[in-house]
Amino acid sequence: MTRGREGDDRADVETRLPSLRSGRWLPVNPLGFGEEGLLVLTNDGTLASAIARSAGLQPVEYRVRVLRPREADDWPAMPLQIDVAGETVEFAAVERLEGAGTNVWFRVAAARPLRRGALRALFDGVGLKVSRTLLVSWGPLALPRDLPRGRSRDADGPQLDALLALAGRQKPPRPRGPARGARERRTTAPRSGGR
Repeated sequence: MTRGREGDDRADVETRLPSLRSGRWLPVNPLGFGEEGLLVLTNDGTLASAIARSAGLQPVEYRVRVLRPREADDWPAMPLQIDVAGETVEFAAVERLEGAGTNVWFRVAAARPLRRGALRALFDGVGLKVSRTLLVSWGPLALPRDLPRGRSRDADGPQLDALLALAGRQKPPRPRGPARGARERRTTAPRSGGR
């Protein structure tokens, strides 16, 4: 898993990932422009293609940081449905979390990845300015809290099983010994945020 940010130069993100003997890293989950957080990558094209068929149907959860209104108690009611470019976008939850100072975090959940601009439109519509959006979960995967910005971690155990299930696969049995000439296949969910 990696903590990434859409809009980062793809080559720059890839330089922070484990090197591959052959092939390239392929994104599995959508990460919107200007968002950071959970980014799942694999070098297995067949796996990426299989997961992509259900990627847009997976539930998502974001943390959105907004600037606090002038009046501490002057919080607008947050809608669970908005119109973005003529399309209705629905949210499962929009909840204000604790926060101090000039920034406050919100938890925003949806039944599927949101279309581009939907998060900003949600907050702009009630007069709140978004300063940061972070994808913290996508489908069966959650961004590890202890994963530093710009770092990656291999998906393993239940995370890998969940990814394989999305692709309609099962984990292959563990080989008894290393196979000669076997191609390297890694699935990682890196998190590359910030600079």
